[in-house]
Amino acid sequence: MVTSALERQVNTWRGWSCLLITAASIAIVLADPRCFSFWDEHPAVFEPTGLPGLLLSSTFVAYLAVDALVSFVWRKHFRRSMGAVYLHHLSVGLAVLAFLRPSPPRGFFFYVWGEVLTACRVLPPAPRWRARHAAFAFRRPLWLYLLARDIYLFPKTSLRRGVALSLIPPAISLLLLGLDAVWWAEHAKAGARQQATVEDECLLPVGAALRQVHSDCSLVKIVPPEAGVDEEILGAGIDGLENSPIGRRIRISSSASRLSDLLPHHSRLQEEDPESYNTP
Repeated sequence: MVTSALERQVNTWRGWSCLLITAASIAIVLADPRCFSFWDEHPAVFEPTGLPGLLLSSTFVAYLAVDALVSFVWRKHFRRSMGAVYLHHLSVGLAVLAFLRPSPPRGFFFYVWGEVLTACRVLPPAPRWRARHAAFAFRRPLWLYLLARDIYLFPKTSLRRGVALSLIPPAISLLLLGLDAVWWAEHAKAGARQQATVEDECLLPVGAALRQVHSDCSLVKIVPPEAGVDEEILGAGIDGLENSPIGRRIRISSSASRLSDLLPHHSRLQEEDPESYNTP
């Protein structure tokens, strides 16, 4: 399915929004690197972040709400399966609200680092796929680190926030690990589609090169399959084309029907974004 213009615009907006939110969350965490060592007697993860943390958390919740609303209202313009995305936005949004007052703790902003996956959408398709591959590799140890941290700090967190709220962070870590497994499968499919696109481009570079072949190689005539093909003429045409400079750049299939079938298929691949269908 071809990516719509609205979906491309929304994906770009998602990318830039998450890039800014992720950069700000990194700055908040690095303002006190002691929060990495959660096993200290007085861990810095509980430190309040004041107005900057409150503004950033509120912006993040607003982003999740607007993104979910846009995806729901204009659902027909999106090719993606949005179920996992809705689950992510709802769960994470409620978790952020639970720790929003009186001030978001510094340790919360580690979770926002995972939005680097969506921030990769600001890149062009080919480097974006590689960047998202690296983002997945980063997110898995991040969720495991946060899961271990939240379990270790559960007694201290329950004293500060209560048992019910203290269960939210480890539950979110487990949820994100599960969602990443789903999104990784979609990401791998995107890589397969991208590889298929590359192979088809190697098989038949259309456009100017194909028009040049059509004008220069008079022995080659593409006909629809139902019209039938004279094998002798086709063979002579292919021999002449293979001996030409253009023939060294283009591999032609052994039947004219295969060549004609590839033309509309390649046009669709040029329009389709090879990015994953189901990732945020």
